[in-house]
Parts: sequence; structure tokens; C-alpha cells
Amino acid sequence: MSTFWKVFLLILLNIIVSASVTYGVLYYWENVRQPKTQYQLVTVNMEADPTAVPTETAVSVDVPASTEGPAELTEPSGAEVNQEAEPTAEPTPVIRGAKVEISLIRNPGNLGSEALRIVNNTDEVISLEGWKLEDANGHNLTFPNIQLLRKGVFVEVYSRTGHTTPYEIYWNCDEAVWESGETAVLKDVFGQIQATYRVP
Repeated sequence: MSTFWKVFLLILLNIIVSASVTYGVLYYWENVRQPKTQYQLVTVNMEADPTAVPTETAVSVDVPASTEGPAELTEPSGAEVNQEAEPTAEPTPVIRGAKVEISLIRNPGNLGSEALRIVNNTDEVISLEGWKLEDANGHNLTFPNIQLLRKGVFVEVYSRTGHTTPYEIYWNCDEAVWESGETAVLKDVFGQIQATYRVP
């Protein structure tokens, strides 16, 4: 066999192996990024009278048949359940057994370094796409397609300008968002509160 054909066969083999590996990696990545199993998020039951003043509100969760009963979400006494209400100084509800949490806000008041961290508390994949982060002053951020793949995985939200990655989101604000005593609220795509954090 001539040298030309040997080189040609080696190049062809290299192309086939490279294409197979690339396809395998892309297939695996797409299955991890968009799993077939649909995970259900905690949602508050809003069927009750929205003007009522509940002390405890039940939430419904889709769970496997082997697990028992719905989880519960406890709200502070006197808090009104009203999705369209303006932000008030009322205490923010404490989310029990939340799938995600706002674990910290670093350097509040400093645009160059302040950042908020959202952590996955479960072994499930949590998609934040369409979720909203709000403060008491009307700042509002809608999340892009960001996924927290497993427990302990987190994403940080920086107030300053920057380039968003799967682990960092930049709000592109002109001034600092967070201040001491303010409460950060994270809502899912249905407008239900999934996490809160009061800035120390």
C-alpha cells in the first residue's frame, strides 16, 4: 500500500473518531441540560380568598407515591397573600423545605463587588429560567436559561455590568441594588416565592 493511501486512511479514521466523540459529548450535555424528568417546584395554593390574612398556607407538591403528604409553607401572621400588591415593609415569609435558597449577599451597597448567591438544596435539577429576583425598591431581574444541576451547585448574581455565564449572572445596574435591612425575594415562573433573604 502506498504512503498516500496510508495517510488518507489515518486521516479518515481520525475524522470518524473525532466526530463520534464530539457527538457523544454533545448528546450527554443536552441530556443533562434538559433532562426528560420534569421536576415540580413548590407552589403556593392561591385558590383561597386573596384578601384573607392566613397564618399558615398549605402548598401542593407533586411527589412520588412512596412519599407522604404535601409540604407546608408558613407565612408570618398578618402577611397578605396578594401577588399584585406593592412591596411593603411587612415581614417576608420563611420558606420551609425550599428547593433553593439565597444563602448570602456579599458587600451590599458596593456596585463593584456586591453579589447574591442562589444555591440548590436538593438532588434535583432546578431550572431558573423565567424566575424573578426582586428587591423593595422596584429592581427586578428575570433569569435566563440557568440550571442548578445538583445539591450544592450555586449561581451568583452580580449587580454590576458583565458577561453572564452558567455560574454568574450580571444585572447590568448603574448603582448598587442591595442595602442593609432590605429583603431579596426570589419568585418562580408562576410568581410564587421560592426564597427570601434579609440583608444584615
